[in-house]
Amino acid sequence: MLYVDNRLQQSAFDQDALDLLEQLADMAAIAIKNARLVSELRVQNQRLSEQRRQIERLNDQLGRKVRDQGTELAVVRAELDRERGRYDYTAIVGASDGMHEVFKQLDRIIDSELPVLIHGESGTGKELIARAIHFNGPRKARPFVSENCAALPDTLLESELFGHARGAFTGAHKQKKGLIEQADGGTLFLDEIGDMSAEMQKKLLRVLQEGEFRPVGSDQRIQVNVRLLAASHRDLEELVRNGEFREDLYYRVNVLAVRLPPLRERRDDIPLLAESLLARAAREAGRPVPALSHEALAALVSHDWPGNVRELENEMRRLVVLAQGEVRLEHLSRSVLERKSPRSAGGPPVLLDAGGDIKSAVADLEKRSIEAALAHAAGNKSKAATELGISRFALQRKLDKYGLLAGQGRGPRPGRRRQTRRPPRGAREPAACASRVSPARRHRATRLATSRARLASSPRTRRSVSRARSKSTRHTLAHTRRSATCSTKASGSRPPSAKCAWRATSKPR
Repeated sequence: MLYVDNRLQQSAFDQDALDLLEQLADMAAIAIKNARLVSELRVQNQRLSEQRRQIERLNDQLGRKVRDQGTELAVVRAELDRERGRYDYTAIVGASDGMHEVFKQLDRIIDSELPVLIHGESGTGKELIARAIHFNGPRKARPFVSENCAALPDTLLESELFGHARGAFTGAHKQKKGLIEQADGGTLFLDEIGDMSAEMQKKLLRVLQEGEFRPVGSDQRIQVNVRLLAASHRDLEELVRNGEFREDLYYRVNVLAVRLPPLRERRDDIPLLAESLLARAAREAGRPVPALSHEALAALVSHDWPGNVRELENEMRRLVVLAQGEVRLEHLSRSVLERKSPRSAGGPPVLLDAGGDIKSAVADLEKRSIEAALAHAAGNKSKAATELGISRFALQRKLDKYGLLAGQGRGPRPGRRRQTRRPPRGAREPAACASRVSPARRHRATRLATSRARLASSPRTRRSVSRARSKSTRHTLAHTRRSATCSTKASGSRPPSAKCAWRATSKPR
């Protein structure tokens, strides 16, 4: 607003002056508005500059973090490679302590040319170990031939291993090379060698000793150079003791030994195996990979898996077909949901809680195992700890942790009667306690007071007087409390106190 006035002249401004003033006001308003806009633009430019500088700083920090994480990831990968071993074991999924020991053992075995015996339960992946030994060893460029000895009868197994000449038997229209000849220079893997018959064991022993064999129906001997890898789920040493396996062949085969732990002994590998096998099954079926829920993963970890990795693989193939998007508890098979205690296999099945996790599942397994061991050991903690493979101190800590055996105090030992304290002969009723005890205590207090008065006359005996005074006070208070207690017991409905009656008959000092 513009205001113009002339105090010396009246009606000094006309319409032209008013129009000029309005034009001037409009120009001033435009100038003020432009100035405000310019000021706002400057503030916004400053804010944008600060934000740009902040974004640049954040980009620099993010770049440094990415570079640091890349370096750390490279270091972790290198450490994992060193932990897994010198060779490539990517086909074997496992990160538990048991598998690390297997990888370390393979590092020492691969470079050798000696026979290897792989022992493990059915479905633990013995052929994967054999392939890792071959394809990481010096014979990786040569053939790898495998055969299951338990899948064929003796006649067919002999023909498969050693081959046959033309016309050796009915149907032999042409000559056939055996698997041993096909594996010349490479590796021969014989799975389930413990199921081989005694006659086949004798022929295989000659191949290992002499390095030569004769095909079926031929008189020509063929020299071969193969490395033998054998596997069995049975204990060959026990078979040797029972006379079911040749002792000389056992010593030929069992030069280097590898033991594969079952899946129940390496539960840490179950999540990794489940994800890997689930992705493989989905890829083979041409379907999307479903996600494993926390409850389903806890159920998988809690299961004992008697079929080991093969059973887990079949379960993952089943889940790819049944589950869509996410694997829940209702998608799992009943054998996985019904968990049984290792110590009480014959008991009723225990269902997994829907809201449980891995920690609660492991804790529940520990509690059930401890309870079963204590029941088997008749409550003896030392025997139960020995049966569980832990120390007695560790067992006691777990008992305190889970609150087991709470409220069960140590009762009287069997065969020993509880003894009750009887009053001595001649004990009187508590009513006489106050009449006989009180004068004696008062007499003693009087004697102490007299002695205190005599000793008080000498300044050298102040310390002795103080001790006597405190002793007299203690005895007097104790006497008063005992007298009140005996009087209360005598007047009440409780039975006479043997302790009080015995003190009533005792003579004062």
